[in-house]
Amino acid sequence: MNFKLVLCVFMIFVNFSLSSITEEQIKNTDLYIYGRGENVNFREAEIEALANLSEQISVMISSSFVDDVKESNGNLNEYSRSIVKTFSTAYLDNTEKKVIETDDGYIIYKYLLKTEKEKIFEIRKKKVYDYAKRGNSHLEEMNVGWAIRDFYWGLILLKSIPMYDSFKITDDEGSEVSLKLYLQKKIELILTGISFELVKKQELSNAQSLYFEAYFDDTVINDLSYTYFNGDDQIRGNILDGEGIVNIPKSYYAATDRFRITIDYKYLDLVETDGFDEEIKELIKIINGGKFSNLKYLRKETTPKDDKQQSISSKLVNFSDNTVSKRKLNSIVSEIITSIKNKNYHSVQHHFSDIGFNQFLKMMNYGEVGVLEKDFQINYYNLGHRVQIRAVPIIVTLNDRRKKTLIDKLSFTYEDGKVTWVNFALDDSYLDAAFKQAERAKDAKERLQCISFLEYYKTIFAMKDDVKIEQIFADSAAIFIGYVSDTEEVSENLKDAIDLQIGSKTVVKRVSKSDYITRLKDKVFKENDCVNIQFTDHEIIRRSSRRPIYAIQLHQLYYSTNYSDEGYLMLYIDFTQEGEPKIFFRYWQQEHIGEEALRGIVPGDIKF
Repeated sequence: MNFKLVLCVFMIFVNFSLSSITEEQIKNTDLYIYGRGENVNFREAEIEALANLSEQISVMISSSFVDDVKESNGNLNEYSRSIVKTFSTAYLDNTEKKVIETDDGYIIYKYLLKTEKEKIFEIRKKKVYDYAKRGNSHLEEMNVGWAIRDFYWGLILLKSIPMYDSFKITDDEGSEVSLKLYLQKKIELILTGISFELVKKQELSNAQSLYFEAYFDDTVINDLSYTYFNGDDQIRGNILDGEGIVNIPKSYYAATDRFRITIDYKYLDLVETDGFDEEIKELIKIINGGKFSNLKYLRKETTPKDDKQQSISSKLVNFSDNTVSKRKLNSIVSEIITSIKNKNYHSVQHHFSDIGFNQFLKMMNYGEVGVLEKDFQINYYNLGHRVQIRAVPIIVTLNDRRKKTLIDKLSFTYEDGKVTWVNFALDDSYLDAAFKQAERAKDAKERLQCISFLEYYKTIFAMKDDVKIEQIFADSAAIFIGYVSDTEEVSENLKDAIDLQIGSKTVVKRVSKSDYITRLKDKVFKENDCVNIQFTDHEIIRRSSRRPIYAIQLHQLYYSTNYSDEGYLMLYIDFTQEGEPKIFFRYWQQEHIGEEALRGIVPGDIKF
């Protein structure tokens, strides 16, 4: 008999056997793990059976966690029970079910073969390996903060799986090693390799600012989350493009010789937000991932590497024959910087159009805004009748309950003698990559427009400007949002383009433009004081030889007062109408969006 036919017959037999199994066989053959529920309500009986099954599984696997419980001086059965509870109902719903109808309601058994219990943990096991892979990818890009976070979350998930000490992975030298030790060593490697170097001190009216540069093995770190103690409270900060800052009140500065900076590898502020992956959220409360040395110090007696008067240089880049006065632009930028430092914004109102100044005030009220005291260069990109001025580095403490501090940049649009708009700017690496690609494609101006558009996109989301967001989407835009299916229920405000990372199975769904904007306006923006988007790992690809159609894929890190996540965003944008680019296709998922993911999109959904 053909092997495939034998297998098919066998599977039919197994399924038939399971479906025809009796209550006595489940209870008395010692082949099954089962949970029993009885209730007049069908769903209540099923919930009771699942809870009982969960308890039975926890008893069977408790011996796997003996060493972990000894470390935490906990109770073995309670520890095992807590871990099994972190598996969503979807995991246990994959088990078999036997329903018996009675005069008083229903008796339901949820059961599985004892030899099959490991399958319950397979999804989580795959998730651990995914975190390890993603952590290495981030580390290659010098996104050190995201790398250490993924390694730690992977470790937490790993230690929730029975017999996790037996799991292996191939290390960087090609040897097979323990997955647990591999993740631990990655975390230790990163923390040991991070160093901070004081570059500038600045005395303020009531505080001392210490500016520092962050390195990992002598390479500038792109991002990192940290906290520091200012004498009264823990303050959260971030590294951006290798630069960080701590602000110390003068009284505490005078009384202390060194200031402790704690590197954040758990990212609890992200974990604790609504809608985040429920497994990690619960496991991080239960499991001790290990003690890692994450303290660094800035010493006030250290001589700054480059403690001198701030220097601002400028450069003019021409993409047209129109002339522009670099001297005049230098003067305007200098006055704007001074107005930000002194918080005297109306002193530069005459340099702005009405719309431009209104936007400038909005940006200044986004949080407590100051200019980052460092040397920097302002570049002027002459785009015909318009000049793009970029970028002034700023430090922002957000106006929300978490008071998160961010380092960011501002870019300005100058047109007809006035500043007509202000954006949060992207990193200079975007420009470097765009110009490098343009050498071959001969479309530097268009690629610069792509970057300007992304900055506009980032800004209007931060300003929660639903009117402008609506304007950048074509009326017929194909908008695909994602939500995760392995959670029993997903509230409407989480089925959104921005709040997605709550599990491993993302369901993609198309929505209309009006539904998308309504969700942003009535849910996301209404329920969060602050919204902030950061982009990394971008790709800009021209998709038409006849028209300026570009596909842009970005790794997006989204922060809001009550929710945070990350994922990959794909936008198709038509720049045909100058000054009015339109998004006609939008797609989001947790992992990098490759050809396989996009195959699920009907070709007719992408219309140029």
